[in-house]
Amino acid sequence: MTMNCHAAERYVPSEHEDYMNSRQRRYFHELLLKWKNDIQFHQRSAHSRLRQAPDRYSDLIDQYNAETGRLLSLVSANRSHMLLEQINAALGRLHAGDYGYCRETGEEIGIRRLLAFPMATLTVEAQEENERRQRVRIARHGAATPEGLTLYPPRLSFDE
Repeated sequence: MTMNCHAAERYVPSEHEDYMNSRQRRYFHELLLKWKNDIQFHQRSAHSRLRQAPDRYSDLIDQYNAETGRLLSLVSANRSHMLLEQINAALGRLHAGDYGYCRETGEEIGIRRLLAFPMATLTVEAQEENERRQRVRIARHGAATPEGLTLYPPRLSFDE
């Protein structure tokens, strides 16, 4: 009886090891490649389903349901594309030797955080600080789209 080499080795990085040792880098590299391949597979199958769907339906309800399904597929494809960009960036950081270190502080991101979100670029503290600054900016100036449209108007203060 032969055993799959991946099944035999059930390695999971630990905080008790040297940070970003070769085994950990290999683990995250394989994990990111697996995610990338899975996403690309699902993108291809979704694209194929969209191409095979009929353009017209005799019933308005069927057409509405089909259009809603297409819209959801496009939203999902956009999210998948953004996730692939994050994965490719993480793979680039792995090859450059920067993977696992905060892009703002240079500190270790931490194994637990990377296991939860392998594309992380910030420590928890740096991420929380960025989110706090963003909330303050939105409260003061509102949130704008890249086209300059205001999504959320600034909060009005009635303090004198």
